[in-house]
Amino acid sequence: MGIGCRFVVVIGLLLAGAARAADGFVAVASNLSALVPELGAAFEAETGHRVRFSVGSSGKILTQILHGGPYDVFVSADRARPAQVAAAGLGGRTVTYAHGRLVVIGLEAVPQETGRDALRRVLQREVLERGKRFAMANPRTAPYGLAAREVLQSLSLWDEVSARAVIGESVGQAAQFVRSGAVPVGFVARAQVPAGVDFIDVPADLHRPLAQDAVLLSADHPAARAFMDFLVSATAQNIFKAAGYEVAQ
Repeated sequence: MGIGCRFVVVIGLLLAGAARAADGFVAVASNLSALVPELGAAFEAETGHRVRFSVGSSGKILTQILHGGPYDVFVSADRARPAQVAAAGLGGRTVTYAHGRLVVIGLEAVPQETGRDALRRVLQREVLERGKRFAMANPRTAPYGLAAREVLQSLSLWDEVSARAVIGESVGQAAQFVRSGAVPVGFVARAQVPAGVDFIDVPADLHRPLAQDAVLLSADHPAARAFMDFLVSATAQNIFKAAGYEVAQ
């Protein structure tokens, strides 16, 4: 083999190694923010690949992608936005990785009973009778915010209580409002409830299902492809389940 051929082979091997080692760039809906470190570490341990994360509301991430955002995978809090990405020709493979659950935190007393009537009574007492404000994500940009509005509409409370709402850009920001004490009550993802904090499960029939999809944006990126597989692996599914999600499989 001549020097020129050996040079080509060496360069080819170096480039292949760089491709394997390249970090993927994953945009993640904010309801998963608390799981990002664990997911990243487990992914690297299991595959040898690494990913960097950018966390935000699903709607904001979608806008960034449609305007050329440099992501390799979009992990949304709904199915609609990954479908929009695919319809725009900017994404390919899509997987459902989890089903989210909406809860209410910050209530002074959690009733022993559960269900639609109990939730309505508690919200009436806390928001209408006691005049408390409540946090929720923006229904226009965040799937959990849309679900919260649907819940209040299903309970025939939206018109009465909407003026008391403190709107966060994402469900992560809504949860932070409550954790910081800035707002006493909030609609958040079950996975965002700190240990030892009481909450009321929102009946699933009060809002549209929170099925959560991810879409592959960079089909030729090995770390991105591996991360899509990882999201539906037993390892990731166990992480989601432990955090309070209903797993996809």
